[in-house]
Amino acid sequence: MSRWILKTLSDDLFTDREKWLESLYHYGVKMTEGKTFGSTALIGLRRLGKTELFKRVYNRLFFEQDEVVPVFWSYEGKNLENPDFSRAYLQNFLRQYFAFKNKKMSEEILRYDLSKLMDFGLNEDGSRGMIEVLERFRNESGINEVNQMLTIAINAPRTVSDYNEELVIVFVDEFQEVLKVRNKDGGNPNCIGNYQEAVESLECPHIITGSSKSLILYDILRTGPLFARFDLDYFEGMNDYHGRDLVIKWCKKLNVKTEELFALWLARKCGGNPYYIGLIVKDAARLQVPLNSVDNILNVYTYSLLEGRIWSELERQVQGFVNQQNRKGIGRELIYHASKYDTINYNQMEEIAGRLGRSFEEVRQMLTDLAWADLLEADAMKGWYFVKVKDPVLNEFLQAWCEVEVENKERDRVKRGKFEEYKSLEGRYNYFKGVAVEIYILYLMSKWRNEEVDGKAYFGIDKKIKLPKFDLIDNRLLKDRDRGRKAQVDIIGLNLFVQWFGECKYLKEKVDIESVRDLAERKADIGNAVFGEKETVLWFFGRKGFTKGAIEYMEERGILYSDEEMLNKLLTRYHVRTLPEDLDRE
Repeated sequence: MSRWILKTLSDDLFTDREKWLESLYHYGVKMTEGKTFGSTALIGLRRLGKTELFKRVYNRLFFEQDEVVPVFWSYEGKNLENPDFSRAYLQNFLRQYFAFKNKKMSEEILRYDLSKLMDFGLNEDGSRGMIEVLERFRNESGINEVNQMLTIAINAPRTVSDYNEELVIVFVDEFQEVLKVRNKDGGNPNCIGNYQEAVESLECPHIITGSSKSLILYDILRTGPLFARFDLDYFEGMNDYHGRDLVIKWCKKLNVKTEELFALWLARKCGGNPYYIGLIVKDAARLQVPLNSVDNILNVYTYSLLEGRIWSELERQVQGFVNQQNRKGIGRELIYHASKYDTINYNQMEEIAGRLGRSFEEVRQMLTDLAWADLLEADAMKGWYFVKVKDPVLNEFLQAWCEVEVENKERDRVKRGKFEEYKSLEGRYNYFKGVAVEIYILYLMSKWRNEEVDGKAYFGIDKKIKLPKFDLIDNRLLKDRDRGRKAQVDIIGLNLFVQWFGECKYLKEKVDIESVRDLAERKADIGNAVFGEKETVLWFFGRKGFTKGAIEYMEERGILYSDEEMLNKLLTRYHVRTLPEDLDRE
């Protein structure tokens, strides 16, 4: 018998999710020790690997222990018309329950249809809980009580768990789709309400995933029957350091040549999304283009975005929204106008409504629908404030899609324009060096835990330096809206008590005093305006070191500084790879 029930990616491509895998696996195993934590929701954007994680946890629980029955259901792509839905949901539970209980017959049982599963449950299993579920479901089916059938199916795992005093753990993927379940006559069977009792059991917890993350919170988990029924965990993209590993793994698997700097750039460009990384490397393999030069990687990225696998994947997502809005006929134009704003509040909604010739309320509802399609993100007020999704590839795609599909520009022209745009902004080898250094430093900072180190060895300051445990580590464009100022800050680390702002210079000359002053006097001031006044530490990395004047200024102001040798020693201390040798290339 194979060692998996649910098909997953090959092990050599599973990257940077081991902690999640171990955590969820032990969540199930600990139930046997009486340690239960209730139902939990993993909330995150699409394509970050939540489904892959669930499948791997399920397979481990199926084969590596015998006490907790694992059940997996995905709403994605399923027929959500009841009573067919109820039959499919119950059939899925019965197959996995009986296969787990009868592992020697599991491959055969997993092919049984519902009728045969019900016979098996009544005649072979015969447990009190199973008989309760199956006899009730058969009776309600006989009189076509479709809402009761749904209630029985959704609660079947808990019913069996309660009556048989067994442990069951249910994984439900893409839970937000539950809102789409409808009876054949169009009636609402209140699927969410049926989950209320199902998820409350400590002996039968439900672990769910949700995309459309802002709205699954406000339309499902923080209101109505499921309010306060789930603990919340947030599932983010891979960090860029491990994203680099995945790029290299995909390149090795598909025989695409690459180099360290370009793997790191692609990880950053994809925003930690493992799915995008795979699509782009697959396009490189199809085009037979190595990812080992600036022009090559920008060409492949542009191709994937405008013609290749990214276009195909995201165009389906956008077209799904547009098709749903056909009755209004303005779905495409709404996306076009919404894409022009970083944030959409009341005033921007009024502007969009005026351009479309629609009412404010109609536009607000359509923007909410856009958020449900994961093409915008709604704030906590649900439908009164929207922002772009934190998905850089999706946002670049939407901009290109609007040019092609709404402005009717020739695709080749848009593609050339995008390539030239990336070339002007990112088409220097030194830019790729900078991305690499930032990624290594940001990952290094994620490993700090409030320990003190020798400041002279690592930061040029002859005293102990405390390396904080940060709540936020990032690089970003900071905007001081009150005074109309902005600054790109390479390194940001924040917690409640202290904030670090850092600058990276990775050119072949020493850093001069003017560059240091810019960090100390302009960027730090903007950082304090954005994040609030608190203890502020400034840190400057200069690959080849600093001029005498810059060092005197930093020592006088207490600014930390590191050259390449000092940073590599600090990276080694925390078991992080030293800076790429490619930094020597010009």
